[in-house]
Amino acid sequence: MQLTKVVCLSLCIALTGCGAILNGSSKTINIQCSPSGTSIFANPEIGDYTCPTTLKLQRKHSYVLTFSKEGYNSKKVEIKKGAQVGIIILDVLFTPLLVGVIIDAVTGSWNNLKPDQVSVSLEKIETGVVGPDKIEITMQSSEEDSNTFQIESSEPVKVHIEKLK
Repeated sequence: MQLTKVVCLSLCIALTGCGAILNGSSKTINIQCSPSGTSIFANPEIGDYTCPTTLKLQRKHSYVLTFSKEGYNSKKVEIKKGAQVGIIILDVLFTPLLVGVIIDAVTGSWNNLKPDQVSVSLEKIETGVVGPDKIEITMQSSEEDSNTFQIESSEPVKVHIEKLK
């Protein structure tokens, strides 16, 4: 019974790629950005995320991350895959019938993803418009005459009123 367990374990290890054993098929990347709450979109798609976060990315892909937030210029960052030559050599030398090469190639386990961490600062869009960040407008109808309204504003504004049909 012990011998069967040892043989099964040995076969499992021999039929798995070195990259799969040492690296796994995914890698966690830490993401920091300013301002916080920035949205992250990835190609290929991985889901919806906001900063700060960690992304669990498959090693078989390179990624383009797009950071965006309203009022700021978007920014793109590439996370590139690259084969680890040492893992490929171990696969060739230590796995029978090059099974490890095939497994690691399909799963991308022999790849590394760079950079390990991403830090992005978005630049605020300059609109050239001078004025307050917020304007409050209140509108009240007259109790005596439904066609009369009183409009007040915290700043000078132009108001266009149209009667609904």
